[in-house]
Amino acid sequence: MQFYNEWSKRLLSGNWTDHYAFYGLPGYAFLVAGIYKTFFQNPILITALQAGIEAFLSFLIYSIANLIFAKGENRHFSSAIGIFAGVGYAFYLPSQAFASVMMPTTLAAAAFWLIVWWCLRSRVKEITWMEALAVGIGIGCMAMMVATIFFVLPLVLLALIQKSTALSKSIPLLLVGVILGCSPAILHNRWIAHDMVMLSAHGGLNFFIGNNAEADGYLKIPSGLRANQAQMLADSISVAEKALGGGQNIPRSAVSAYWSNQASAYIHEHPVAWLRLLGQKIINFWNAYQYDDLSIIRALGEERITTLGLHFGIVAALGLAGICVALGSEHVKSRWVVAAIFLHLASLLTVFITERYRLAAVPGLIIMAAYFIVQLWENAACARWKCAVMQSATLIVWTIFVTLPVPNQGAWALDTYNSGIRYLAKKDANKASEQLQLAWRYAPENDNTNLAVGNLYLLQNDLTRASLFFQRAIRLNSRNTAALNNLGYIALSQNSPASAVSYYSQSLELDPGNILAAYQLATAYWKNQNPSQALQTLDQALILHPKQEQLLELRSKISSNP
Repeated sequence: MQFYNEWSKRLLSGNWTDHYAFYGLPGYAFLVAGIYKTFFQNPILITALQAGIEAFLSFLIYSIANLIFAKGENRHFSSAIGIFAGVGYAFYLPSQAFASVMMPTTLAAAAFWLIVWWCLRSRVKEITWMEALAVGIGIGCMAMMVATIFFVLPLVLLALIQKSTALSKSIPLLLVGVILGCSPAILHNRWIAHDMVMLSAHGGLNFFIGNNAEADGYLKIPSGLRANQAQMLADSISVAEKALGGGQNIPRSAVSAYWSNQASAYIHEHPVAWLRLLGQKIINFWNAYQYDDLSIIRALGEERITTLGLHFGIVAALGLAGICVALGSEHVKSRWVVAAIFLHLASLLTVFITERYRLAAVPGLIIMAAYFIVQLWENAACARWKCAVMQSATLIVWTIFVTLPVPNQGAWALDTYNSGIRYLAKKDANKASEQLQLAWRYAPENDNTNLAVGNLYLLQNDLTRASLFFQRAIRLNSRNTAALNNLGYIALSQNSPASAVSYYSQSLELDPGNILAAYQLATAYWKNQNPSQALQTLDQALILHPKQEQLLELRSKISSNP
């Protein structure tokens, strides 16, 4: 979230390009910047907009249910399904959470199902070429925020084939519209950055994260990359530049190709392992386990911002059972919703599964879940016991499937780790210890869990234990700058400036823009009787941050008292 907020603020300050191809989809950051420019800089505006979009999506779910489950003149059946589904989505906890934070998840889900709704409505009237163009532009614009929207195109093409009498115009205009919608990103990358990238060059990195020897189907950060989004993107560029250009700057398309080639090599060299990984992603998609890589859902729940409500497991079990019942019924339009769900699943198989990524499939699953409940109620009310028993058996089978245990125990560390980090920020050592020790037991070989436990001992002023965990974090990931900085801090506090110089130098080499590391390195040089090197370090930092007061003050102090 901070990634998008900081990007938007850079845009507002006039720094709208670094003359490289976008390395992150730009649409949402530009949208946020536009809202900030028009009104005022406060994230509450974004959450208010997304809350309105969530309300619209609940109504859209109701409308889709009425379209696909109408029974002649009797609207009670479809209306009941629509009301259950719309209200159910309003009480779906992940949708509440992601509408409350600065991420494009809500917009992507609403756009996806708005297009599905249009496809269903288009079956009752002829589609004009203007509609085809407008839908294409909408898909292109949304792709600059979330590229998985492209996977709805097969449904749009099918709708055009069935209801457009001018296919020779409508299909080309649909594709032209998609290109027009994407054109701001395309033009920037081609004419400003002089790079052949359509939307964003980070696609190769995402492909690699989802397809490598360490991948488990979730967002597992590969060795050598830091977990923070901005830091991970920076690391991915520097690693590729070191491998391809000897540390020199290279086009972002080359960075993307580097990571994409790594993933392709893994797939070709280990086809059986990759097929198993693909199967694991499918299982992960349907599993009740909530892999929220941001831990937003738990965080907002602990702060009592979100309400009690539904989680994915119950929606998936009821939705899959509803799909089985609907496919064998007279409600043939429901196949459009089923197709949309599985197209979204297909879009994630190239990368990885997280709670926010699979959210776009939930409106369709809730519709099918509501259909299952209403159909079961009707069967029981009409004494169709055989049908009711078969439905119940189907639900039991899918419930067992979605509750299969997650094989990677480390995945269970995520929520407790992030919860512990929040308690650390509040200086609540007792609650932080409870959460972080549990996270460490789940994932003792993860550098970030070791870093967090080290920070816990640092808070408790147990420098010996803290050092052990920071050293372990660096052994697991030599690019963990936070652990290096903390070891430097401990070395300074123990009056060992030579060791501090070593740690801070390594950190600054990995992250040259880190003001704190530069300040502390200069301090270590000064305490180590090397004022000339301290001044040189500060001068290099001031090139990047010429108005940084702490750096200027320290430089003045060293100059006057070498």
